[in-house]
Amino acid sequence: MADPIQQIWLPVAALSGLIAYSVASVVSRRIPRLPLGLLVLYFVVRLMAALCRMAAVFPDLYQWMDLTAVLLLAWAITRLAFMFLVELPLFLRNKPALPKITRDFILLLCYAALGIVLLRSHGDVNLAGLITTSAVLTAVVGLGAQTTLRSFFSGLSLQLEKPFEIGDWIRVGEYEGKVFAISWKATRILTRDNTAVYIPNEDLLAGKSINYSKPDPGFICKIPIGLEYGIPPNKIREVLLDVVQHHPGALPVPPPEVRLTGFGDFAINYEIRFMCKDFAAGDRIKAEINNQIWYALKRKDITIPFPIRDVSFAHIERAHRAKVAGETQAAIEEQLSRVPVMAALSAEERTLLSSRVRVLPFGVGETVVREGEQGDSMYIIHAGACEILKEDGHGASSRVAVIQKGDFFGEMSLLTGEKRTATVRAIEDSRIIFIDKPLFAEMISSKPEIASFLAEVLAKRQQQLHAHVGPSGPNLSTATSITARIKAFFNIR
Repeated sequence: MADPIQQIWLPVAALSGLIAYSVASVVSRRIPRLPLGLLVLYFVVRLMAALCRMAAVFPDLYQWMDLTAVLLLAWAITRLAFMFLVELPLFLRNKPALPKITRDFILLLCYAALGIVLLRSHGDVNLAGLITTSAVLTAVVGLGAQTTLRSFFSGLSLQLEKPFEIGDWIRVGEYEGKVFAISWKATRILTRDNTAVYIPNEDLLAGKSINYSKPDPGFICKIPIGLEYGIPPNKIREVLLDVVQHHPGALPVPPPEVRLTGFGDFAINYEIRFMCKDFAAGDRIKAEINNQIWYALKRKDITIPFPIRDVSFAHIERAHRAKVAGETQAAIEEQLSRVPVMAALSAEERTLLSSRVRVLPFGVGETVVREGEQGDSMYIIHAGACEILKEDGHGASSRVAVIQKGDFFGEMSLLTGEKRTATVRAIEDSRIIFIDKPLFAEMISSKPEIASFLAEVLAKRQQQLHAHVGPSGPNLSTATSITARIKAFFNIR
């Protein structure tokens, strides 16, 4: 027989080591967490049995303590073996972990089988007689636990059918959220408001549920919008699709589409449809696209109509608008006078140009021009600020400059039709003066001699940009070659 002191010392040392390891695994993420609860209980029972033997108390319980210790040790080894043989390989292969209810059911079957074998072999327990004598008790417990049993079998059915898994986005009744736990009794989802909702498995199995993540995580986003009758539907489709196709959250396959869904009292009703990869980000993506649509419609002078009743004095409103338009034109003319490529124009020509240019709104994050695109227009920042981005050859873009009110860009595209050499994106809500080729052609065709002056200005600006940006800037051209390209672009002889 082992020394009584040794029988106490070994469980105490083992318990101390297990508790220290458990605490360390909680404090440090580098130490893996192991299921040591059953092993701790085993050494606790061993320690209690050793203490009872030393004190010579409860001699009738010695056999049952030893049997309990054997059961706990067998269960502890089974739990650790299940972790190393099943759970750890799944983790190392980056595969989803087994649902808790499936894991618990498998372990319960293993524990029950071991319990029957060990009770028969070590405890000489007659299980048949025990089951027979406890039939009435079993019936009473079964009747009292009907709800729990129903939830248990409902959870088991959910695991077998797998209508959803952890991480899926589902809707059950009025609740919509992401599944983050499936237990014996309930399924827990996390709503968009970061609220945990517990749904009984019995209700899930008996009712209807929608799984947004199956069979494919992608889903169709829909944005309804009503626009004015005066704009042709094909023009509307062009504007709306341009916004959607350039948003990174809208997948290119299947291609986005715009459907005309009906004719309302005040507007033609459209529906924008596009594929979105992540259901969780769907609302955010739709909000961003709606925001960009507002600016795009403003730039194209397309209005979103709404029922209105005119109760104001129209002539007062017209006078106010005329005053604002006059002040805006004066500010634009003053900005045009500061742009070198416009210095060749007379004051009268700049006044005429300022009355005919358009001022386009751009929201934060919207792209004004994209590097590599064909262009025939230039821009002057009337209000706000933009950043200039250059690609590094690997698909990434970096900021090379920030331009603000009064700065301009795109003059080479306006005068020679060159492709855009950089991407310009708004970093504030901005209003940008837009000058395109047809408008400027009226000015330059009446004074073809200014082509040489403009070429000299462009050559100097290219030198400045090349010195600022470095080798990644545009290739330098002489004033003579730029003059030839301007004349060819505007068909000047």
